Order: sequence, then C-alpha cells, then structure tokens
Amino acid sequence: MAKLKRYEIDAIMSKVKSSLNEKLDKQKQEWADKFKKEDLDYHLLEQLTKNAKEAIEALEAQRTRLGFSNGWGTSDLIATPRSYIERNYAKVRSVPDYNDIENDLIISAIDSDFNVDSFIEKVLNKY
Repeated sequence: MAKLKRYEIDAIMSKVKSSLNEKLDKQKQEWADKFKKEDLDYHLLEQLTKNAKEAIEALEAQRTRLGFSNGWGTSDLIATPRSYIERNYAKVRSVPDYNDIENDLIISAIDSDFNVDSFIEKVLNKY
C-alpha cells in the first residue's frame, strides 16, 4: 500500500478508537460488576451512601416543612461508591496511547499486504 493520506489515517484511527472504546467499556463494566460483588469496602460505601441519602431526604423534607431553602448539593457524597470504583479501575487499567497506535498504523501501511480490518483486530487483541 502507498503512503496513507492524512484523512485515511484519521478515518482508520477513528474506527480504531471507537472499536477500542467499545471493547474497553465492556471490559470495564465486567470488571466493575465483579468488583462490586467482591470488594467489602465498596459494600460498606454503598450502605453508608444509602443511609446518607435517606438522612438527607429526611433533612430536606424537614427543612422544607420549616420553610428553609434546600439549595445545597450532595452529589459528591452520593457519588462516593462510583468514585471508588473509578479510582480502583484506574489502578488496573490505563487508556492506550493513541499516538503509538497511529505510529503503528503508519508503519503497518508501508507493507503492500496492509489490511485495515486486520490492523484494527490486531490493536483490539493487544488491549
């Protein structure tokens, strides 16, 4: 194959990124499901968050009944279990370096037998 044009590289990389993101999202969900089942700290955070949500709802209802504003947020508190999963997932997985993949693409395309689908499959298998 001849040297790839910029728009060809961009198109292939777009397909690589979307396919890889799809694969990594699926792997992340599988990991998160397993993590939720096995991690005791996650279960504790989940229970504490549930208790906090119930207490916050009761507090807001009482504040409303007494005429107070409820203009304060608790999203960080409520998101603690999800944040815990994200932090732990980041320890075991990293986003691939797309510049490296693009460089591999450019080098692979030099070969006269270059095949886009095979290249994408090779990248997906690597990650």
